[in-house]
Amino acid sequence: MVLIASALTLLLGSLFLFAPKKMLSDWGLKDTHEAKVMSRRLGAVFIGFSQLLYWISSIMPPNSKEIAIGAATLLGILVTHGLVELKRGNVSKGFLVSIAVDTVLAIGFLSTLMN
Repeated sequence: MVLIASALTLLLGSLFLFAPKKMLSDWGLKDTHEAKVMSRRLGAVFIGFSQLLYWISSIMPPNSKEIAIGAATLLGILVTHGLVELKRGNVSKGFLVSIAVDTVLAIGFLSTLMN
């Protein structure tokens, strides 16, 4: 699960970094200079998180629960934030794709704790 999450966060980070206009328009946000700067910064964070997940999965024992707890917490916060922004009307329904992906990943990480 950690390697899948690493690959998906690498993809998401790359989209934010190299295609900020597309990501912003998919979410119904204006592609202002400031928004594109923040999008690229978020992309860098996601790419860094992707590498962190990859290297941790290579170093830590496979039964380590800390990765799952930390990732599920991060994703849960993103899901909650996304739902709040959607309810407030600050983003379009295209944002539901990100909310769905984050939810599935969070459930995946939480499922690893049930072993």
